[in-house]
Amino acid sequence: MHDLDPLPGSLNLSFVEGIYSDYLSQPESVPPQWRRYFEQMRNDEESHLPTRIGPSFKARSLFNPLGIGTATLSPPTAPALPAPSPPAQSQPNAPPEMDVAARQDRVDQLIRNYRVRGHRVAHLDPLSPHVDVYPEELNPESFGLTERDLDSEFSTVTIRGDDIRTLRRIIRR
Repeated sequence: MHDLDPLPGSLNLSFVEGIYSDYLSQPESVPPQWRRYFEQMRNDEESHLPTRIGPSFKARSLFNPLGIGTATLSPPTAPALPAPSPPAQSQPNAPPEMDVAARQDRVDQLIRNYRVRGHRVAHLDPLSPHVDVYPEELNPESFGLTERDLDSEFSTVTIRGDDIRTLRRIIRR
């Protein structure tokens, strides 16, 4: 930080707070220019109250308007989702219609996953390199669909275009 540099503003506030936090815990860990800046700032203060990093207001919410109790400012953690179970394989004694219906259901699930997660494999930005990470939920094999199924025809009434397409055409779309 040079003498001609402007004071830290709202655009770099989190950066400065991070450096200040490092300064408070171990002053030698920050560059000398920042150390001088923080020392000067502390000398200019009239009172030496303990420094608090974070908001100066009490945390409140819609469900706790008075802020009473143990409100935390840490983001909530999402519960771990159970691992998806593999698709049910067709039973050997089941009629062929059941096998067709089960495979159609798997294709419908795959189409839904492409609607939800397809943006992860779409090459939308011509300036950025294309990442070859293919999510497991977009892999037909994770739905029990095999290489043999790629040339089988399935109903595609839920997507625009022809009402019947091969799985290969569905995936290519």
